[in-house]
Amino acid sequence: KAARAGASTLLRVLDLGDRSSLFNKIGLEDLSTLGTSAPELEVLRLGSVQRPNARRAASLLLGDLSDLLMGDPAERILSSPMKSLPRLKEFSVGRLVDSYAYGGAPRYATTEDVNRLLNWFLAGMPAVESFSFTHGESFMSKKDEKKYSYPSLPGIAPYHGGEDLMWPHTLKHLSLESFSLEANTFTENTELPSLKTMTLKRCGGNVDTIISGLRRTHPMVEVTKIESRW
Repeated sequence: KAARAGASTLLRVLDLGDRSSLFNKIGLEDLSTLGTSAPELEVLRLGSVQRPNARRAASLLLGDLSDLLMGDPAERILSSPMKSLPRLKEFSVGRLVDSYAYGGAPRYATTEDVNRLLNWFLAGMPAVESFSFTHGESFMSKKDEKKYSYPSLPGIAPYHGGEDLMWPHTLKHLSLESFSLEANTFTENTELPSLKTMTLKRCGGNVDTIISGLRRTHPMVEVTKIESRW
């Protein structure tokens, strides 16, 4: 959706949230400069994120996070701040990994990968109110399942790799899906002053402990646990 103001068109909603479409992908380099080309953006929904220099449709997702987070150009992109989207209120990523692993075991992000990407996103979204982030799960053929094991899902650490994970104080709605969260993902030191709802879908065996802790530290937050895949 765009609003006409004088001679310029202001982009307020960019919805690429259809996971099924191979065309609804956007690269990290595009995201890093989106604040320059669309500073008025208020809603950004991504079906997935494309890794740098991806050319084939089957390589569009961040299935190989080592390609994303190490080496040039990814290192160059993530080592510099994302251009701020000061008006952004809603952000979502539908998945980081492809839904199917072709000819081998799936490759998942590590907790360090996730934290680095989250910090990069959140630093560029100072006013975000709704944040939805899905790692995703990949599946193998029956033949490959006999040869390979599924990797463990990553977590989200409040402090990891020498850097605190800073949730914006404006955040009202948080949704996380397909992670293996540790019991201390949200601690008494986690600042979520505006949070109203949190949804944890397929986030591992510590969710009940997380919910109990949140009820003590953030009693006004409504937390929903979802275990089903669909």
